[in-house]
Amino acid sequence: MENMIRYLFEYRDGRRIRNVGFVKIDQNEENGTLQIHGRGTFLKQADIRVYLFFMKRKQCYGIPMGELHGVQSILSVRLLYDREEIEKYTEFDSVKGLILDAGEQGRFGAVWDESDLPIEQMRLAPKKEVHPFPAEEEEKMIPAAPAEIDDRESEEPAAVDSEEAETLMETDSEEAETPVETDSEETETPVGTDSGEQEESGKMVVTPEEENVYMQEETAGPRYRKGSREDLMELPRKEWYLANNSFLLHGYYNYKHLLFIEEEEGFYIGVPGIYHPREARAADSFGFPEFRKLSPNEEEELQLKAQEKNSHAVFGYWCRKIR
Repeated sequence: MENMIRYLFEYRDGRRIRNVGFVKIDQNEENGTLQIHGRGTFLKQADIRVYLFFMKRKQCYGIPMGELHGVQSILSVRLLYDREEIEKYTEFDSVKGLILDAGEQGRFGAVWDESDLPIEQMRLAPKKEVHPFPAEEEEKMIPAAPAEIDDRESEEPAAVDSEEAETLMETDSEEAETPVETDSEETETPVGTDSGEQEESGKMVVTPEEENVYMQEETAGPRYRKGSREDLMELPRKEWYLANNSFLLHGYYNYKHLLFIEEEEGFYIGVPGIYHPREARAADSFGFPEFRKLSPNEEEELQLKAQEKNSHAVFGYWCRKIR
């Protein structure tokens, strides 16, 4: 268990300029929570890329955790992460701190061991299984992060109870969550995806060998596919921000899967959950306005396990249309 508080500094030309807040770190063996608080940042409607960073051979690498949009001078964010997510890039215990990149409006960082932070030299961390670290790497720009942290007007989601609040990232940003396409040129290809095919079709590309993904036989009705959060990276790049949508994370960590729906009217993402008026308000505010309850046969065909559903309430999926 690791619990500590570290100062959040503004950096300029590789040097600490001033203290603008603090970060509270709460990490155990499997997951962690960061509570980020900043004041006097002088940000104006800033778009911020959020990274956890680690050091390897004296090089700073950033793990993209999402984006904040429309951030003002006062910042309050809760960020969740887990071992599985981090270990795609490095060992879980190798995380050394946090970097907030607001582009021309500034860079901010907090370091767990309070050592120097070569923030100007940070590079995007490659995934272990696809891009091993070479002995000598060429200089390269940092692409935009493929996900977006949800923005809220207050520190506590209005329509979410105390248990749910623990799973949500929150900000004081005045701007509601909006899908945003990044301007940066990105060359990396998501794992297991043919980039040309994903951009043209706008659909998930799933091979029969992939684990935990089940697809129904062709029927005249909707086609359902059970998948993981990582499968969102197989969607067109402009949809990657959904990987850190707070409501999606809430449902995914509770029920261990997502649902992808393809029908004549369009393509949808479904977040597992129960129907309740309070839950409906929260789902709508995060962009998942439609609730769908599957039939027993449809649930059976998805091969839902006991931990992937709720037998004591009206269980279904809060859906969002992608195209």
